[in-house]
Amino acid sequence: MKIAIIGGGISGLSLYLFLQKYLEEHNDLKSAVEITILEPHSLPRLHGRQPDDIPSTGGGYGLAHNGMASLRRLDPALHEQILRNGFPTSKFVMKSARGWTLGAMPFTDLRGNEPDCCVMVLREILIAALYERIPTTSVIQRKVVRAEDGPEHATVELDNGEVCRYDLVIGADGVWRWVSTDFLPPPPETGPAAHGQTVMTFGPNGFFAYTPYTTGDTPATKKHIEGEATLPPGKNAFWWSRSAQEQPSANPDAAVLKQELEKRHSSWKDPTIMEIIRHSEVALKTPTFVSPKAPTWAGKRVVLIGDAAHALPSSSGQGVSQCLEDAEALASLLVFNLQRFTKPESELEILSNTFKQYMQVRKAHVEKVLDAGNRAGDSSREMGLILEMLMYAMMWAMLKFFGTFFLKTVLNYDLHAEIEKAKKSRSM
Repeated sequence: MKIAIIGGGISGLSLYLFLQKYLEEHNDLKSAVEITILEPHSLPRLHGRQPDDIPSTGGGYGLAHNGMASLRRLDPALHEQILRNGFPTSKFVMKSARGWTLGAMPFTDLRGNEPDCCVMVLREILIAALYERIPTTSVIQRKVVRAEDGPEHATVELDNGEVCRYDLVIGADGVWRWVSTDFLPPPPETGPAAHGQTVMTFGPNGFFAYTPYTTGDTPATKKHIEGEATLPPGKNAFWWSRSAQEQPSANPDAAVLKQELEKRHSSWKDPTIMEIIRHSEVALKTPTFVSPKAPTWAGKRVVLIGDAAHALPSSSGQGVSQCLEDAEALASLLVFNLQRFTKPESELEILSNTFKQYMQVRKAHVEKVLDAGNRAGDSSREMGLILEMLMYAMMWAMLKFFGTFFLKTVLNYDLHAEIEKAKKSRSM
């Protein structure tokens, strides 16, 4: 089976590694499956380099405890690498622009012998850690301009005019997906712009979040994960800001962006915010996206994962973690079905069963995460004094009485159990 993964981001790279992991358990299948990643950009590798030495590929992530657990199942050494080069945070402290502490939201799973917490990590670190585990021969550095589904094969056209045929195409190229589908609408812009804790500060004209960032020299321990100790901060801070601007303009130069930030947050009481802005090089302003719910993520020989299927609101804190869970589920189910079917004519049946099981395992849960993220609301719209005070009161009440509600939405979901349930329900 020839498989093309379109996109060398978190979803695509982790899917490749999960597929290889499960194929290693079945020597008879390994030689029968060929996996290629199609990615237009040059990807970074760590190779022992310090985080500051790796070229930036974007902002950063809050890799939630379930995402870290997925990395642990993929490769304990990878889990340790991200934990060492990220900043473990056991809770998010919520504050107001007026300096009031509104409450805190825990982001730790202490169940079992291997607890996990949220880890703030730069995008390039996670990309590099995944990519250095993939042979360069498995990556084609070309842009996909078109990908079409079909009963006999899926067709991929590259920017050099080359047309390739695959038995399975997996769209892992985010909201800018090049896979042609009639089962997914385009994601709408949510409006506010995102600059790119852990302190999260809410105000009448936007939002600002920050966290210190570790040097990577001190290994994280169980105490760091459980919130009983803190890693020494490095020289950098990890931060982002969201404005109330409905239609973000094209990126102005860095000086203009910095002036916008200083103006927006100049009256906010936390002095750390202005210190971060003054000492930062602001170079990026981008819209954020949220995908609407879709009836399916799959066709005959094409399936979508991660942001290509479901771009989640940033308020969910689950975007990258759900990408990792998608990759783990799809890889496990595909290899399971490959070993159940051996005849060449059963290829479409393999894919059909895999896609149905994948949707059974993932779709309802992701939509719960989407709903919970949307309920968190959009705090980055302009508001007057009354609405501002009402927002603070509601946030205080929610954090005090329902602070663990969203965490339970994720904790109550056991990915491994759901995968095994899906395999048994369609046992062949």
